[in-house]
Amino acid sequence: MHTDRWREIETLFSAALAQPPAARRPFVERHCADAGMRAEVVSLLEAADASRDFLSSPALDAFARQVSREGWTVRVGDRLGAYTITARIGAGGMGEVWRARDERLGRDVAIKLLLPHAADLSQRASAFEREARAAGALNHPNLLTVHDVGDHRGAPFIVMQCLDGESLRARQARDPLPLDAALHVALQVARGLAAAHARGIVHRDLKPENIFLTADGGVKLVDFGIAALAADEGVSGGTPGYVAPEQARGEPVDARADVFSFGAVLREIAPDPPAPLAALIARCVEPDRDRRAGSMPQVVGDLDAIVEQRRPPDLRLRALVRRPAVIAALAAFAALAAGAGWFQYRAAAQARWAHEVAAPEIRRLSAAGDVAAAFLLAHEARQVRPQDPVIEQLWLDVSVPIPVVLTSDPEGADVLLSTYRTPSAAWLPLGRTPLRGVRIPRGLSRIRMVKAGFEPFDGTYYPHPQMTVRLDPAGTTPAGMVRVSGGRDAVRFGDVRAVADFWIDRYEVTNRAFKAFVDGGGYRNQSYWREPFVDGGARLAWDAAIARFVDRSGKPGPATWTNGSYPEGQGDFPVGGVSWYEAAAYARYAGKALPTMYQWYRAAALGRFADILPLSNFNGAGPARVGAHAGLGTFGTFDMAGNVKEWCWNESGDRRFALGGAWDEPRYMFADYDARPPFDRAANLGFRLAKHDGPVSAAELAPASPLAHRIAKPRPPVGDDIFAVYRRQYAFDPSPLNAVVEEEERTEMWTRINVTFDAAYGGERMRAHLFLPIAGRPPYQTVVLFGGSDAFRLRSSRDMSLSSAEVLVRSGRALLYPVYKGTYERQAPELMGTNARRELRIAWYRDLARAIDYLETRPDIDRTRLAFYGTSAGGDAGVMLTALESRFKASILQGTGLQEESTPEIDLRNYAPRVRVPTLLLAGRYDFEVPYEAAQKPLFELLGPAPEHKRLVSVESGHTVPANELLGTVLPWLDRYLGPVAR
Repeated sequence: MHTDRWREIETLFSAALAQPPAARRPFVERHCADAGMRAEVVSLLEAADASRDFLSSPALDAFARQVSREGWTVRVGDRLGAYTITARIGAGGMGEVWRARDERLGRDVAIKLLLPHAADLSQRASAFEREARAAGALNHPNLLTVHDVGDHRGAPFIVMQCLDGESLRARQARDPLPLDAALHVALQVARGLAAAHARGIVHRDLKPENIFLTADGGVKLVDFGIAALAADEGVSGGTPGYVAPEQARGEPVDARADVFSFGAVLREIAPDPPAPLAALIARCVEPDRDRRAGSMPQVVGDLDAIVEQRRPPDLRLRALVRRPAVIAALAAFAALAAGAGWFQYRAAAQARWAHEVAAPEIRRLSAAGDVAAAFLLAHEARQVRPQDPVIEQLWLDVSVPIPVVLTSDPEGADVLLSTYRTPSAAWLPLGRTPLRGVRIPRGLSRIRMVKAGFEPFDGTYYPHPQMTVRLDPAGTTPAGMVRVSGGRDAVRFGDVRAVADFWIDRYEVTNRAFKAFVDGGGYRNQSYWREPFVDGGARLAWDAAIARFVDRSGKPGPATWTNGSYPEGQGDFPVGGVSWYEAAAYARYAGKALPTMYQWYRAAALGRFADILPLSNFNGAGPARVGAHAGLGTFGTFDMAGNVKEWCWNESGDRRFALGGAWDEPRYMFADYDARPPFDRAANLGFRLAKHDGPVSAAELAPASPLAHRIAKPRPPVGDDIFAVYRRQYAFDPSPLNAVVEEEERTEMWTRINVTFDAAYGGERMRAHLFLPIAGRPPYQTVVLFGGSDAFRLRSSRDMSLSSAEVLVRSGRALLYPVYKGTYERQAPELMGTNARRELRIAWYRDLARAIDYLETRPDIDRTRLAFYGTSAGGDAGVMLTALESRFKASILQGTGLQEESTPEIDLRNYAPRVRVPTLLLAGRYDFEVPYEAAQKPLFELLGPAPEHKRLVSVESGHTVPANELLGTVLPWLDRYLGPVAR
């Protein structure tokens, strides 16, 4: 069969399959004039209708074999990279699935090969690979594991976990599940979907064929890649009978589409549900998505409650059936119940599970920083093995009694707790307020308070001395807002005043909400625009100012819009491209106000921002639908970290504060001050609103000028003899690296190599990530990175910020990111003393030197062309490191300046004059963390290179530097001192 004909048939078949069953054949008749082709498509549809399992459709299977003869697919014995094809599993409308052998790791895998299509294959391949990588980032027992991606004769494929078992569709056809078993399956599916939604991944084609029941009793969701591909191509996708109405209409979809499909599946496998389950199904399949059950975590909670109600009382307490290992143990117990030794066997099996399964997992979760998840598992293990000394010690390790009291106003609210990092986890009842002495996780948790007649509270909790949550009577909360209790932000207490209780939007203002303002004449009604328009000290008239606030087509509206409307499918995305004046005008239109910076910081609760950052949108790709990321704030807000920066009321000079960081900024900007010109309409500028029960004080509304509190006092550097003593502290004896490459990962931009080697102290191993450019040619020039303060908060280097990496790698240069002592997985205890800070900096230099030693072992690296790049905290470290390390040929420092230090051994004033490498200093003129005049310029003046080999670039920005500055200053600097790049 010719390729073009195959493409036409496949396209027509896929489009017909998306129609209701009765409309499929008429659809083919209308759209296909070729009688032979029409007959082939109809035969495929008949086979699909007969089996309802497209992977096993005989006609489709024969059709795919015919395609194989044209060379589009594979045969048994073919090699796809490291994988040898061993058997064909099945085929679907868009791809084939094969069993293969991974020759490297000696395991069986499943390979899904994307078949040709009338649409552009390169675009489909790119979308396919993006979704495969996203799915590969998921790690959940109810989601199919993605191992790898590749390309075969121009057709992309993904490599997945190979499962033994059958689809839910096949099981239902053979022997329908009893209700309790159906509930067990539904709960696993719901948890898997919730985990995927937490990472921003929507399945879009949930149905019994894509739910797999494994031979060991587990449940896996499959086919994320193909299902999402349809949406990337602009096809509605989905399967009739399960697809949400908005998806069937071809509208953009979000996680609520999966909620609908889940309800349809649940209705099918539980045809005679009890009343609570029937109510849940009805909420899930509500045609109006705004009235539908809001999220899978909510569905998980409801299902948990239904399952608990159906358990015998003793099993409700223990909840043993939640884990596959325990299910197997219970089955064994039942089989032995008739024997005299059943009780002894049960005790032994429980002990084995507690010690061999639960205990190691509790330790792993705790070490990874997911203390709340470790707490929930330890709680479950204690139910199974009460008074077991091993489990009891682990329980003490991950829990702490509530220090004083956790309560609500009024009292008597039921308190439930869940993990922070996995929003889909079950809720654990803690008791009823006031709570005293109840043990809670040592880390951050999600907390829920519920009391009849009052609005529920959903927020976060960290072991505080005392916490009182005010519950508002039902129906009294302003729509879409949450209450923030008064007080003073713990992190910014030196600069931020205490505030009274206030309300703040749960989400950022969306495009859809802002369009109502535009369509309602908001840009024509002068009563909304009360603040004087001032630009560069000059006051503008109304007409001159309002003429600036137009979209790309010249109509009134945000700078990111066209023809008076937002981009298609982005109604629920945060509005961006709005000035401070537009945000303030919308606030008056909405009967609210822009929050003061003090209110904003109080609501953001920066004290635990390390937990929030990995669950927030700093992906560099653009804004996300509000609430799509799971970074929940203390009081119930979402997206205060990342997504868009948020305008606040207060001014500083001729600027207004915009806080929280944005999708295109480093993660540390969540905690940093930033102020922008009020006319700035950058795409990453948006807002949320506040509402007050009373007047806001004049002091809180007044202009603010926060400054770093450790500005260095004038003091001369130490002499060379004293500095020589400082330098000797960093020396170490040479030793073998014993380097091991643990992982390689290829993208369209780079090959990422994860390598470990021996550190220079303490018998430790350290890790580094090496990025080799696809665009370059070896031996590569290499830039060694040291990131910002988020490196000291985040717990995994997989979450590292690479905001500047793309520009550097696209230039053809390699990057090396060492995991320095105290960062990511090498976090050290809180270092407060001067000696501890000195020892940490000594470790940094030794880590850097060992990382460069590793580079020198690689023939694909040009050891004579190395540069250093440090941002924020990494810029501070870079002054010291480039003064000590002589192998660099160029250095770029960003967001650093002189600050007061209590000990001269680590004072930058003593290192800056010893820097000899040519140095570019990028300085934000409006940097409140490291002020330009008081900290950055003095550092530049002290730097040691000759004037022609150092440069200070003043950027019209805050603490972070826009990406275009990297193109205009950093790359020319590297070209000057490292030479042109071989491409």
